[in-house]
Amino acid sequence: MAGCLNDSSEPNDSQIEALEKEILELENLLAMANATLLEDSILGEEDGIEKPLPPLLFEQYNITGQYMNHANWSGDLWERVTFDNDGIPMVQYSHGLEYVPTTAFHWGLLCFSKWIISNNQSQFDDAMKIAVWAVENQSNIGGWGWHFNYSFSRGAVGELSSGWYNSMTQGLGMSFLTRMYEETGNESFKQSALDAIELFEVHVDHGGVLRTYNGQPWYEEYPTPNAGSFVLNGYIFALVGLHDLHEAFNSTKALELYKNGTNSLYSMIGLFDLGCSSSYDLVHHSVPGTAPNIASDFYHNLHISLFSIMNVFENDGFQTVEDRWIGYANEQCFTSPNGANA
Repeated sequence: MAGCLNDSSEPNDSQIEALEKEILELENLLAMANATLLEDSILGEEDGIEKPLPPLLFEQYNITGQYMNHANWSGDLWERVTFDNDGIPMVQYSHGLEYVPTTAFHWGLLCFSKWIISNNQSQFDDAMKIAVWAVENQSNIGGWGWHFNYSFSRGAVGELSSGWYNSMTQGLGMSFLTRMYEETGNESFKQSALDAIELFEVHVDHGGVLRTYNGQPWYEEYPTPNAGSFVLNGYIFALVGLHDLHEAFNSTKALELYKNGTNSLYSMIGLFDLGCSSSYDLVHHSVPGTAPNIASDFYHNLHISLFSIMNVFENDGFQTVEDRWIGYANEQCFTSPNGANA
């Protein structure tokens, strides 16, 4: 019996390959769980994933004030994050702790937003740590890199190699640094925010975040090498950042990128509409024969919340989408005019 429990034989190459694949898939699942927890926290989720809250709808937006609902974040996510000696968050993956710039900017925006409400200096000091880190860790092409490999959607559209950039990260950085500049007048924060534009004009094939879909520009959250991923929530976070940059500094380039990106959203939003929910991404359009990645309740609600912000910017240009998707959240599927889904 002891021999059955203590097999000392060496694994063969195929077993090692299978194990490595399983580990990679687990890492990807953990990364997706961490991302979900982050977005759920931003939307105010407190009671666990079985009781989704209704989507938050924003009727106003202030580029110098609180960022979305960050000030009301419930706290669960940061139990899964370690802070280094300089106050910068590190995310736990199966292979170890990693600096994730998206998480850093969410933390900075959270601290800033809480400070706006409380006037607690320690919260502003925590935000300052992130702002200084952002300036010191920005690349010479304006990006905040993810310095570890990442296989989005289990590798269906290729693996991202260490050092890749992310449009959501860039947008969050813009939104955060514009706010910090308005409060401090620190020119390095302004310049860092402006420098973050560059990657929006660099194609993913050359290390940037720009991709096209039928000629329409799209700013990739995950600039996957083999085919487009077209993640919706990250794209809108990027548009919000471009909006903030233009409004804060009258950047004509940011305005151009925002307008081009928003036009793409108008043209492509129907691709994300699944009739009873929304799609998290468009991998099913990039990889023939694959099923859509239906957004969880939380991500669907996040889509609605982000569209409510876009409606503030766009004079309700996405209101029909917002209203229809609120219906989906309430289990009201789209009814075909010709009765095809009756």
